[in-house]
Amino acid sequence: IAVTESNNVYALNAITGAIIWQRNLGTPAPGMGLITGGVGITGTPVIDLVSRSLILVAVISGPNNMVYSLNVDTGATNLGFPIDINASFPGFSSSLHMQRGALALLGNKVYIPYGGYADVGNYQGRVLGVSLDGSQLGSWVTTSLKSGIWNPGGLASDGTSIFAVTGNAPGGTTPWGGSEAVIRLQPGPVFSASTTDFWAPTNWQSLDSGDVDLGGSNAIILDVPGATPSALVLAIGKDRNGYLLNRANLGGIIAPVAQAVVAPGQVINSSVTYRTIQGTFVVVRSSGILTASKITATNPPTITTGWSVSSTGRTSPFVTSTDGASNPIVWAYGNGTGQRLFGYNGETGAVIFNGGGANDTISGTRTFNTGIAARGRIYIAGDNKVYAFAVPAGPTPTPGPTTPTPTTTPATPTPTATATATATATATATVTATIPPIPSPTLSPGTTPSPTPTATATIAPPTPTPGVTPSPAPTVTPSATPAQALNLSTRMNILTGGNVGIGGFIITGTGPKHLLLRAIGPSLTQVGVANALADPVMQLHGPGGFATITNDNWQDDPVQAAAIIATGIPPTNNLESAIDVTLLPGAYTAIVSGKNNTTGVGLVEVYDLSQGVPAKLANISTRAFVGTGSDIVIAGFILGGNNGGDRIIVRGIGPSLTPLGVPQALADPTLEVRDSNGAVVIGNNDWQDNAAQASELTAAGLAPTNQLESGLAATLSPGPYTALLAGLNNGTGVGLVEVYDRGAP
Repeated sequence: IAVTESNNVYALNAITGAIIWQRNLGTPAPGMGLITGGVGITGTPVIDLVSRSLILVAVISGPNNMVYSLNVDTGATNLGFPIDINASFPGFSSSLHMQRGALALLGNKVYIPYGGYADVGNYQGRVLGVSLDGSQLGSWVTTSLKSGIWNPGGLASDGTSIFAVTGNAPGGTTPWGGSEAVIRLQPGPVFSASTTDFWAPTNWQSLDSGDVDLGGSNAIILDVPGATPSALVLAIGKDRNGYLLNRANLGGIIAPVAQAVVAPGQVINSSVTYRTIQGTFVVVRSSGILTASKITATNPPTITTGWSVSSTGRTSPFVTSTDGASNPIVWAYGNGTGQRLFGYNGETGAVIFNGGGANDTISGTRTFNTGIAARGRIYIAGDNKVYAFAVPAGPTPTPGPTTPTPTTTPATPTPTATATATATATATATVTATIPPIPSPTLSPGTTPSPTPTATATIAPPTPTPGVTPSPAPTVTPSATPAQALNLSTRMNILTGGNVGIGGFIITGTGPKHLLLRAIGPSLTQVGVANALADPVMQLHGPGGFATITNDNWQDDPVQAAAIIATGIPPTNNLESAIDVTLLPGAYTAIVSGKNNTTGVGLVEVYDLSQGVPAKLANISTRAFVGTGSDIVIAGFILGGNNGGDRIIVRGIGPSLTPLGVPQALADPTLEVRDSNGAVVIGNNDWQDNAAQASELTAAGLAPTNQLESGLAATLSPGPYTALLAGLNNGTGVGLVEVYDRGAP
């Protein structure tokens, strides 16, 4: 959807750019003060997917602010709309108030922020509430004059409340009346006036007098695991400071939880936040510089500098990642003519995409705009155009019996950005440029399996928890060829955030591999597993160009369900997840989490359904939180398909994850490999304990980098095996168990 200051609304085909429908909502109002040209649709609209409604504010010549709700599929105006704000909200004047910031949707209401036309007249900061059916209206207004809600990123929400950041009141205003503040509004909107629900800096009067708006940027909602407090909100203003606040109790007019300079100049655009294994980042753009700050997981949390790079223009940054935490890329582009799109590594600031070639130039972009990432593309609005930047297509996996419906890799949530407001739009041409593939998902730093030193390695499938047995491998005619991995299965305690279950595997060879992936939880209770994960959700990530595949309940897709049943090993509980897929050789990552952030013991499994093809599973790696007792990490693998022995290396990694930014790494891992009878085949505490073992690990190029980590090398006969990763003396923490298939002896 693209909207313009000419009050035009366009629905475009996301792939071709063709216009599906278009509407003109009326003649725009003339500009006022510093606002030149017409004023039409400025703030970014919102879409309610349940009702298929697009809600926006259009300023019609008069002027009149009108709230429209349009059917997103047809463009038709929904019943109960438009709503004339002048007529519906006492004290509101369309000649004084201008809608700039993005709208927000919370529950069944849309919330609309207002400031003024620059600083013309005695406007007041406002948030209006309009129900999705237009029948319920609400309003909150600052008591001080001006105090506008300018922030291009608009209103923020933590799912319960709305957060607005206000600008300055006239110099000398007293007492405080809502200016220079973070305001928490309950649904309605309703402001309690309690100190728990607002914060203003102690120098708010000085900021008022200097026209230094706190509300130069939107509020940023942050959740920082390990910090005290961990539920936070960040405000960034024209004074260059970032103010970190306790979201549970904003505090009134007091010092913030933490404060730091986060930009070289005034911040008057939207900021963006994302979380990686290295921590929580916030990126702002000011004075031609992109600056990333980190929020520390300490008591109390602090704001530290992450990285900064030169990046011309004032448009707002936005971010993409492969799974919400891995491979973050911060995107930014300039405003005006001759501008280009740039991508930066979200953890280091290194340039990933340098603007492309002559065909990738964009023009007519506006100061406060931002791009969006959706459907595997990046979209940027300019005058009379929408630019689509496409990721080059990678090899398409050969279709298996059925292929799950892929969903595009989700972008890290970002603050809602300002509207794609441009000059009068005619037919919106779509320009397709090329950007490099977003890096293929890997496990968190330090967790990606290394390539096997020996070619044609095959991996052993992790054996499931006792009582959960992988389906037997097909019977084969004995021969002198080595066994290969048929099934992989890892049992782990699946938590939230960075401690969800992460399983990586590599397919080696030259042909496509037909696999079944399963995420098992509730059925484990039938085999005596306590605290089983009630409702697992699985995502499959792959190399660059691979569309992430997500499954909640394995029977959600009837075609997929039929293919899964045909394998003979469907999950036994409808809440469990499964994906039937054919993949080309490469590195893949399966991420298993609990639906709605639930936790418990779960099992991630990979079954090889095409053992005769010239490809095999190799190098499994599972990262999870290692507990004690039944909550250690159990990685099972089955060697089969042939009757010869197979060389494997198993590693238990912990302390070396710490320098890579993994919190709570397992300090001293121990490792055992057991056979199907539960007998210990080989075990290890520190990898250098056995000189012969250490020599073989070193020769293979797979020696752990920390002497407290575990490493085993063995030649095993076909059959099921289990690798148990635990902490020495009941130690706990995040650990990594890896199995490398090195082929025949």
